[in-house]
Amino acid sequence: MERYGNGEGLLPAIRVEQQVQYEDGVLDFCPPKYGSYRTLVIPAFLAEMLEKLLDSHTSPWVFVGVDGVAWRRRTSTPSTGDR
Repeated sequence: MERYGNGEGLLPAIRVEQQVQYEDGVLDFCPPKYGSYRTLVIPAFLAEMLEKLLDSHTSPWVFVGVDGVAWRRRTSTPSTGDR
Protein backbone atom coordinates (compact mmCIF):
# COMPACT_ATOMS: atom_id res chain seq x y z
CA MET A 1 0.00 0.00 0.00
CA GLU A 2 1.37 3.39 -0.94
CA ARG A 3 1.40 6.42 1.31
CA TYR A 4 0.60 9.90 0.08
CA GLY A 5 1.71 13.26 1.41
CA ASN A 6 4.79 14.77 3.00
CA GLY A 7 6.40 14.16 6.39
CA GLU A 8 4.44 12.80 9.32
CA GLY A 9 0.89 11.52 8.98
CA LEU A 10 1.10 10.13 5.47
CA LEU A 11 -2.27 8.97 4.18
CA PRO A 12 -2.91 5.47 2.76
CA ALA A 13 -3.30 5.46 -1.00
CA ILE A 14 -3.67 3.06 -3.90
CA ARG A 15 -2.29 3.65 -7.37
CA VAL A 16 -4.24 3.07 -10.61
CA GLU A 17 -1.72 1.99 -13.23
CA GLN A 18 -3.60 -0.49 -15.40
CA GLN A 19 -6.94 -2.02 -16.18
CA VAL A 20 -7.75 -5.60 -16.97
CA GLN A 21 -9.97 -6.58 -19.88
CA TYR A 22 -11.07 -9.89 -21.32
CA GLU A 23 -11.12 -10.01 -25.09
CA ASP A 24 -12.37 -13.23 -26.66
CA GLY A 25 -11.87 -14.94 -23.30
CA VAL A 26 -8.22 -13.85 -23.03
CA LEU A 27 -7.02 -11.69 -20.15
CA ASP A 28 -5.27 -8.49 -21.24
CA PHE A 29 -3.63 -5.73 -19.22
CA CYS A 30 -4.07 -2.22 -20.65
CA PRO A 31 -3.32 1.34 -19.55
CA PRO A 32 -6.15 3.04 -17.66
CA LYS A 33 -8.87 4.54 -19.85
CA TYR A 34 -7.95 7.94 -21.24
CA GLY A 35 -4.45 7.62 -19.70
CA SER A 36 -5.92 8.35 -16.28
CA TYR A 37 -3.05 7.06 -14.13
CA ARG A 38 -3.71 8.32 -10.61
CA THR A 39 -3.17 7.95 -6.89
CA LEU A 40 -6.30 7.61 -4.78
CA VAL A 41 -6.09 8.56 -1.13
CA ILE A 42 -8.29 6.21 0.91
CA PRO A 43 -9.49 6.42 4.52
CA ALA A 44 -7.50 4.49 7.12
CA PHE A 45 -10.40 2.08 7.85
CA LEU A 46 -10.58 1.14 4.16
CA ALA A 47 -6.81 0.62 3.96
CA GLU A 48 -7.06 -1.69 6.99
CA MET A 49 -9.89 -3.68 5.38
CA LEU A 50 -7.93 -3.94 2.12
CA GLU A 51 -4.82 -5.19 3.92
CA LYS A 52 -6.86 -7.84 5.77
CA LEU A 53 -8.49 -8.93 2.53
CA LEU A 54 -5.14 -9.22 0.74
CA ASP A 55 -3.70 -11.18 3.69
CA SER A 56 -6.63 -13.64 3.50
CA HIS A 57 -5.46 -15.23 0.23
CA THR A 58 -2.43 -15.68 -1.99
CA SER A 59 -3.94 -14.58 -5.29
CA PRO A 60 -2.45 -11.53 -7.01
CA TRP A 61 -6.05 -10.31 -7.46
CA VAL A 62 -7.83 -8.30 -4.79
CA PHE A 63 -11.24 -9.91 -5.26
CA VAL A 64 -11.38 -13.64 -5.85
CA GLY A 65 -14.14 -16.23 -5.87
CA VAL A 66 -14.32 -19.12 -3.41
CA ASP A 67 -12.20 -21.11 -5.86
CA GLY A 68 -9.40 -18.51 -5.64
CA VAL A 69 -9.87 -17.43 -9.25
CA ALA A 70 -10.38 -13.78 -10.25
CA TRP A 71 -13.96 -12.69 -10.78
CA ARG A 72 -15.01 -12.32 -14.38
CA ARG A 73 -17.67 -10.17 -15.90
CA ARG A 74 -20.64 -12.07 -17.25
CA THR A 75 -20.59 -12.47 -20.98
CA SER A 76 -24.14 -13.72 -21.41
CA THR A 77 -27.42 -12.03 -20.66
CA PRO A 78 -28.94 -13.37 -17.44
CA SER A 79 -32.27 -15.13 -17.67
CA THR A 80 -35.29 -13.67 -15.85
CA GLY A 81 -34.77 -16.11 -12.96
CA ASP A 82 -31.16 -14.96 -12.55
CA ARG A 83 -31.95 -11.40 -11.50
